[in-house]
Amino acid sequence: MQTVLLVEDDLAIRTPLSMYLENAGYRVIVIGNGLEVLSAFRSNPPDLVILDINLPGKDGLSLCEELREESDVPVIMLTARNSEEDKLTAFGAGADDYVPKPFSPRELVARVTTVLKRSARKSSDFESETMADIEIGPIRLEGDNYRAFVSGRETKLTKTEFLLLHHLARHAGKVVERETLMKEAFGYGNYLYDRTIDTHVKNLRRKLGDDVSIETVRGVGYRISP
Repeated sequence: MQTVLLVEDDLAIRTPLSMYLENAGYRVIVIGNGLEVLSAFRSNPPDLVILDINLPGKDGLSLCEELREESDVPVIMLTARNSEEDKLTAFGAGADDYVPKPFSPRELVARVTTVLKRSARKSSDFESETMADIEIGPIRLEGDNYRAFVSGRETKLTKTEFLLLHHLARHAGKVVERETLMKEAFGYGNYLYDRTIDTHVKNLRRKLGDDVSIETVRGVGYRISP
């Protein structure tokens, strides 16, 4: 049984939504405060997180960014804000989907199912792909066990971060278009979802440090230098 972590402070929303999710066959963990999310996530990692943006204690956007630093878990954002800029901000924080309020619980459950299937398909493709070892400058990537080393030190990356770095390293010195990364490295393409690349690249830069340079080519994509 797959587990959904539902983070929503409005009782009138989380109670019926929790019931709909349980009736659809999901195990549901319910939290109403942003300060409790990370500890609950780490103690019992869910298969998907439904995350309200406006939460007491800590807002959903900050929480989504923190989750992205350590996990590829799918995240669906809930919010009363519905402008394009709000959507781009949510996807930029690493969200996989965005549902404005008010919404139909049945529709949200359908989106949960769709996002989980997409995530499972991406994970299956990732696990089944035979990736070559790559060594470029201070970077050494072990394709068989998804381990990354920088200047001889192992760097812990999420699966998506590793796949992104591996794809860029295979095309070192060349600009890889965002659309290509979405289709080949991430497994899906959408002009909004591609904003999540920015979050993954930001995390990669932070984890890799000054030894590795991932260049942003505005309006095109990214390039890693050999």
